Amino acid sequence: MAAGHAAGAQHSHYGGILACPKTGGCPAPTVLSNTEHDPVALALDATAVYWTDYSSGVVASCAKTGCGMSPTVLAMAQANPFGIAVDSTYVYWVNSGTSGTPDGAVVRCAKAGCGGKPTVVLPSLNTPETLALDATSLYVTTGVNVMKLALPL
Repeated sequence: MAAGHAAGAQHSHYGGILACPKTGGCPAPTVLSNTEHDPVALALDATAVYWTDYSSGVVASCAKTGCGMSPTVLAMAQANPFGIAVDSTYVYWVNSGTSGTPDGAVVRCAKAGCGGKPTVVLPSLNTPETLALDATSLYVTTGVNVMKLALPL
């Protein structure tokens, strides 16, 4: 996916990660990956697309220019990964865990990979959902609450 393109997740159980030009319509999206079961969130940086797959527990990435339908798996067997964000060094995501139980967490992995072993940066959350980053903070939603964590973590 070159500059001037957008990415999207086809969220329909057994979906995919698709890319289209930002302008001019998109009759035939470029498929970056089609192995996802339930992709729910995307994050972008200058060179790559990162996503969470809720049902399969996978967090993966692909170069915007494509990855030959073979995305890089950053982590597997995550507990219902949902929201995702990326900064210059790390990919952060929430593991939602079990609804109503404080077994969710915010985790991170270096963009280049972490050997499939992400680091828990904030444990014991009750169903975290989304993430956002700015230059100084990481924001996490859990139901009706918004938490703000100072960076670096």
